[in-house]
Amino acid sequence: PACLACRYFPVNMGACGNQKQTDEEASRKEIEKLQKQLHDKDVIIKAQSKEIEELKSKQYLGHVSPIPSPNKAGTNLNQTPAKPAYSGPGGGVETKCKLTILHFNDVYNIEPMNEYQGGAARFMAVVNQFKKEDPLILFSGDAFNPSVLSTVTHGKQMPPVLNKIGVHVACYGNHDFDFGEETAKQLTSQTKFPWLLSNIVNKKTKLPLGDAKESIIITHKGLRVGIFAAADDWTDTMPMPPDEGMLYIDYVQKSKELVKKLKSDPSGAPDLIIALTHARLPSDRELCLKVEGIDLVLGGHDHLYHVEQFTKPKGNKVQPPVLVKSGSDFRDLSSVRLYNDRKQEEGIYKGGRYAFHIERCQVGKNVTEDPEMLDIVEEVSKDTEALFNTPLGTVEADLDARFKIVRSQECAVGNLLADVARRAYDVKGGVDLGYIVGGTIRSDSIYKKGEFSYKKILRMLPFQDNTVVITLTGQQFWDSLEHGLSSYPKLDGRFPHVSGCALVFDPSKGKGSRVVSCKLLDSDGYYTIPIDPKKRYTIATREFLFKGGDGYSELAKGEAVVDEENGHPLSFLLRNFF
Repeated sequence: PACLACRYFPVNMGACGNQKQTDEEASRKEIEKLQKQLHDKDVIIKAQSKEIEELKSKQYLGHVSPIPSPNKAGTNLNQTPAKPAYSGPGGGVETKCKLTILHFNDVYNIEPMNEYQGGAARFMAVVNQFKKEDPLILFSGDAFNPSVLSTVTHGKQMPPVLNKIGVHVACYGNHDFDFGEETAKQLTSQTKFPWLLSNIVNKKTKLPLGDAKESIIITHKGLRVGIFAAADDWTDTMPMPPDEGMLYIDYVQKSKELVKKLKSDPSGAPDLIIALTHARLPSDRELCLKVEGIDLVLGGHDHLYHVEQFTKPKGNKVQPPVLVKSGSDFRDLSSVRLYNDRKQEEGIYKGGRYAFHIERCQVGKNVTEDPEMLDIVEEVSKDTEALFNTPLGTVEADLDARFKIVRSQECAVGNLLADVARRAYDVKGGVDLGYIVGGTIRSDSIYKKGEFSYKKILRMLPFQDNTVVITLTGQQFWDSLEHGLSSYPKLDGRFPHVSGCALVFDPSKGKGSRVVSCKLLDSDGYYTIPIDPKKRYTIATREFLFKGGDGYSELAKGEAVVDEENGHPLSFLLRNFF
């Protein structure tokens, strides 16, 4: 039978040993050619510097490190009640610090992701170490979903957690609207701080989604701080868009307008201008290089830790801002200290009008949990634990569901879930293909082989829209594959995972012409049948994609065989699979 581990030949470059010998030599040469292109052009995105990757890989658990170099030891955060563990970086750099900013983004699971990292109670303990500096705490979006708890609470567990952390200002992320705009407004009304978003608006009212403010000026430690929020165009990824529709306003142009607005405030221009963003790294870089007047960009959406200083473009009057992205899931916190000026040294970045000393605070197992936050976490979690932790069965291999894997390459977990979707409805052999995308697979974790619980399923698959079965022409399916590969190697959620076919694509080609071949299973279980552009095929996929989510306009043209009223969530299908 056909091997499930080699459907994407440009990623797993070996052809399946079980395939028939027809065209084997030609296929091998084609694969070797594509492999060389991938190697030579290094198409896999490298969002972080080598130093950042080294720091991340070493997993400094519970400690503070200057960015980017991991060579200088940080201060241990293994705290005790009698003596705070954090005492500031070496050299007395706090004495001339004008302002300390704490930043985080993309937090979904209030419990630790594993025994080594994260958790809101540990995170709170790290935040507490900075309280003597009266920090300005900023959040860059995505809190209410997806998570295991959110499938039950619809995000209600998060407002008390964010309030306890002491957030001063936040921006919306795409997943904050997963349960609809009205739910988002209800949840943010329970928080004690303003939410910002400027460039995604209700089509009818022309007002920002979620009752958000476009910008705000606050005074903190004697400094007037102007903050605005802007986002990538993730409107087509929202599972429950407003009935009135949405309008996306250009990210860069809107940011220029808001910087100008802040600088012309009747009470005077802010001392510091910060952009909170929920956008991909390339968009944040574009913002830094094209919009003058911003001092600091604090971003989310990418689930990576990244710090970057830019060279001033020719013709610009001021230095571009420093860009900081602070990981995800309560595993990282950025400490950003502002100075009028500092000599260039380890951990110092020049941005806008200031110098910033930036530290990465990793939340590890050596951090003692904050008892008050632990009470909050236990209170909202207690009723679901027994159900979630019951083992359903076992898996015989590790399942790598990390963000950077499921959105860039073929992987076992993607194959498994596409197979489950197809086979769940293939009772009489009537479903040809399964199609899911990398954005379906959450949690950014590796699941080790062994017992598998419902909690792990919901952590991996928190979205609860139903699966559907539709029919498409071969050309429409081909065009859907092209769309799924159009932003590669950018880590977008549209990256495809398939069942029932073997896909070959060439990432060196332009958008719309990357698919080289797509062959379906024959009756003997081998991938030998080229897809017929005119023939109609039956495909199992998510309701979200069928409705055009993630920009899948071709899937939206399909005709439903099993509609959303009669389908089931992918998490339900996987649970039954055990």
